[in-house]
Amino acid sequence: MAEEDAHRPDNEQYAEIWALFDRDQHGDLDDALNALKGHSKIRISLSHPSFDFWLYLHYGLYDQPQDGWNHQVHQMLSQRPGFAGFGSRDKRISKSRADELLPRLKTAYDNARSLDKRCATGKCAHPRGTKPQCGPLDQDPSSGMWRLLDSLGVLPFL
Repeated sequence: MAEEDAHRPDNEQYAEIWALFDRDQHGDLDDALNALKGHSKIRISLSHPSFDFWLYLHYGLYDQPQDGWNHQVHQMLSQRPGFAGFGSRDKRISKSRADELLPRLKTAYDNARSLDKRCATGKCAHPRGTKPQCGPLDQDPSSGMWRLLDSLGVLPFL
C-alpha cells in the first residue's frame, strides 16, 4: 500500500498508513516488523500477546508477561460484564460488548500508554524488556492501539 501511495499525486497520498496486528504465536513477526521499517508513512500498532489484551485494558492495567499466549487474558476478560464465554471460540465484539467497551476507551488508552512509558524507562515487566527503548516483541504485555487513537484524534470527543 505504501508503494502504491508513493505513485499517487501528492494531494491524493495518505498522511499515514497503519499496520494493526498482534503477537499471538506468529513465528515470523520479526520479519514483518523489519519489512515495515523504512516506510516513513507506516505506523505500527502491535498488541502483545493478542488484540484481546487491548480489550482487557478497558477494564484494568495488567503487566504480567504472557510470552505470546492469551489464555490468561481470555480468562480475565471473560470475568467482565458482557464478556462471559469470551475466548478462542467466541471473540466477537457484539453490540452489547461494544457498549461495555466504549465508555472505557480512555481507561484502555491510559493503561496502554502507561505500559509503553514503563518500557521507555526500562521498567518493562518482561525480563527481556528491561532496557530503555526495548523492541516491540520485548514489550510483553503491551498494546500500541493508543497511538492509533492519538493519530485519529478520538479522545477529545469522548
